[in-house]
Amino acid sequence: MNATCLALSPAGTLMAIGGDDGRVYIWNLNAKKLLGTLEGHGGAITSVTFTPDAAFVVSGSHDGSCRIWDPYRGKMLWMLEHGAPGPVRCVTVSADGQRLAFGAGSSILIWSTKTWVKLAVHRGTAAFLSLAFAPDGTCLASGSVDNTLRIWYGYGEPIPQEDEPPPNKDDPTQQLNQQLCISTQQL
Repeated sequence: MNATCLALSPAGTLMAIGGDDGRVYIWNLNAKKLLGTLEGHGGAITSVTFTPDAAFVVSGSHDGSCRIWDPYRGKMLWMLEHGAPGPVRCVTVSADGQRLAFGAGSSILIWSTKTWVKLAVHRGTAAFLSLAFAPDGTCLASGSVDNTLRIWYGYGEPIPQEDEPPPNKDDPTQQLNQQLCISTQQL
């Protein structure tokens, strides 16, 4: 196994290591031993993170899925897919633990971690490689292969419920997909 990514738990007691073999290895750093191996992805792990309370590990993979795991029992709890071919390259969880975002191709999908309902989709111009929520949750930062950094305010394109009409994009109170874009080619 070659390590492709890693994350430390907020308390620094656990480390999740993503492998090119499609597995996530959970290490107990205090005991200096392998706690368990999370298996289920069909491709190399591209990104891994812990939730703020360390109750879950989130992983993204070349197999196109984002999976949520119980690192203590070694069980996969949920699998989120983006519905298009291609890898999930980056995953992040908001500081309050309420939202999970992952980048798949040129889309960012945002999910509720309470209901596991897709909240929104942000669409960019190229594949996303990195994501981070602001500590206060007011925006989401992204980095893409086309050398752009974007700051996304709001939830992006809302996913309408079956009984509710889509938002009016001309109404300034409903403009949810505001963004700031910076090219890194000049940096």
